[in-house]
Amino acid sequence: MSACKAIMQPLGLTVKPGRNKYGQTTCGELMLIHRCDACGKLSINRLAADDLVERLLEIYFISLGLDTSTRRELMLRGIYILEHEDSYLVTSQLQGVRQI
Repeated sequence: MSACKAIMQPLGLTVKPGRNKYGQTTCGELMLIHRCDACGKLSINRLAADDLVERLLEIYFISLGLDTSTRRELMLRGIYILEHEDSYLVTSQLQGVRQI
């Protein structure tokens, strides 16, 4: 719930930005992007241990079809929504497959 107590709807997935000790940007943990149904507030939340992998994948695949205005709004707020080319990152983190 947001501060206005309305329901938050998932929009898609992003990654938590991070840096390693050498200053290179790394692929951080997956995070959920939510939008409040009532006030439109955006928030980014960590995944929970009891989140269903199938539902998270569904949210990711649905987010690939987000409209341009929503994508622009996220970009203006500095939120990078994962795209089609990020599918390996998403599946490897959700299903425990190691990246080489």
